[in-house]
Amino acid sequence: GASGSIRGLLTLIVGLSTLGVASPLKTYNCPPGSNGWPCVRGADGKPATIRVMFMDKTFVTSNKNASARFAATGRTYVAGSTCDNVETAIPECFVASNWNSGWIGAFMSQVFQDMGVNVIALTKANFSDEALAAQTSSSYTRCAWEVRYGNVDLCVGDFWETPERRNLTSLTTPIDSDTFTLYTYRNPQASKPPFSPSQFMNIFFPFDNSVWLLCAVTIVVCALSYWVIEGPFESPENDAAERVGANEGKWQARLMLFQQTVQEWLAGCWYVCMAFLGGDNYVTEYSRSWPSRLVTLAIGMFVFVHVNSYAGSLAAYYVQNNQVQLGMITGLSDIKVQNGYLCLYNSMAAATKNILSANVPDNQQFRLMDNYGPMLERLRAGACLGAVVGKFETLTYIAASNMTFNVCLAPADTEHQSACQNKILDPTQVRLNPNTCASQCQYARRYCDLVRVDDDVINSITLAWEFPVRTSLEPWVSYYMQRLHTTGQLGGFQQREIISPNPVICEDPAPPSLSVGLDRLAGTFLINGGVVLVGLGLHLLMLVWRYRQRREAMGKEAAARARAA
Repeated sequence: GASGSIRGLLTLIVGLSTLGVASPLKTYNCPPGSNGWPCVRGADGKPATIRVMFMDKTFVTSNKNASARFAATGRTYVAGSTCDNVETAIPECFVASNWNSGWIGAFMSQVFQDMGVNVIALTKANFSDEALAAQTSSSYTRCAWEVRYGNVDLCVGDFWETPERRNLTSLTTPIDSDTFTLYTYRNPQASKPPFSPSQFMNIFFPFDNSVWLLCAVTIVVCALSYWVIEGPFESPENDAAERVGANEGKWQARLMLFQQTVQEWLAGCWYVCMAFLGGDNYVTEYSRSWPSRLVTLAIGMFVFVHVNSYAGSLAAYYVQNNQVQLGMITGLSDIKVQNGYLCLYNSMAAATKNILSANVPDNQQFRLMDNYGPMLERLRAGACLGAVVGKFETLTYIAASNMTFNVCLAPADTEHQSACQNKILDPTQVRLNPNTCASQCQYARRYCDLVRVDDDVINSITLAWEFPVRTSLEPWVSYYMQRLHTTGQLGGFQQREIISPNPVICEDPAPPSLSVGLDRLAGTFLINGGVVLVGLGLHLLMLVWRYRQRREAMGKEAAARARAA
């Protein structure tokens, strides 16, 4: 079948590589009579043949021909999976000239042309039994083991220089360096809750119910005190006795006197209430005796203390409720305090152990992942409080949301790695780009809401990108890399292969607004509108009542004239 033909192809590749590479010294030394290096020739003077294992990664080391060929069959090519699996790999995966895409692939393709070497292309599908048995969870480190065992001459991909890889084999000169950013997931409390009727009561939160009750009692008591001391608040022409006609009985006079008393007391409550709200100074002007002035002094103290206390408490309440951090953490130290976990790319842990241990001393708080996609998925699921992300992955996975990868999302699988722990289960293909997600758009822009954390420790970490290489080949590869680097072409490859194809579509989430929103002040609008509506309704009722009084008076007057006639 197809897998059998691929296995045969892989066997042929290994056989060719054995024929094409003699002992290291004979293979890579310049032939006698040469003018010195740079010279990469075999002992027979012909171009040397080297075995290169390409680490398939979108925008980094890519094989567009294999991707197109795979797509022509109606299947989706997944970088880091299709060409790396003996069951799915196709012949195009093993053509060296096809690995000329991605910023590292394009750069190294030019290096190989300058060196004039023949390249046998290998992928992770070519891992030997020895390399597969190596004690490492990183496929990149496994490639370094292949170099150590003599099965591969050069590994090409975004390899960090780590202590383990440095101890296994030689490394080339750095092609560039990686910097890192700490990300966390969004704090659910950073989003304002949906509006509910209960938020109308928020303006009353600075005082509890007992304080509001005592404020009302104080206003009533002060109004009664004024009424007792100073007499009526209304003018003398409103005296009830003057409004009682000579032919009316005593009970009508008493009723009108009672109405006047209630009006005076309500007027007192009104003026004291307005003094409390700062809307009227009638109380101060009306105080004519020292007893009433003492009452005025009590009101002034009451107003001064309670109004200022309310304003200060209300402001503090708003500030306290608005001071919600956007992300779950503000730095590495929060992971330690909250007893959470930090997600790391597995090969990064050893290289940064000394730096990170000061802030996250417990190694059990590290969660090591085999790919950035699964790592961000684990972060998004809340299994980690923070994740350390490289500079180009920040662009492709988060800012540009333009990656496709496999991750196990089965409910029973808590690891969220590229492959499911239960081999019977198939991983889920996640397409982040909304323009290419087809029917799987539920994952589009999946990590746009992740929050960047400005952490000095993570920001200070720098790891060089260097390729594992056979020791005897290292001077030549490093020389040609450095020569191409000094011409400034690396920046052009990066711009063309990874920066330009990834325009930013996900800006950093905005921090919570410090402005006071409707959820805080809705009660003021409700009360204001309600009081105005009540006032208008009362005015309408009074108009109707006065109209009926006039009609009744006109009717009595007409009847009196009729009797007189």
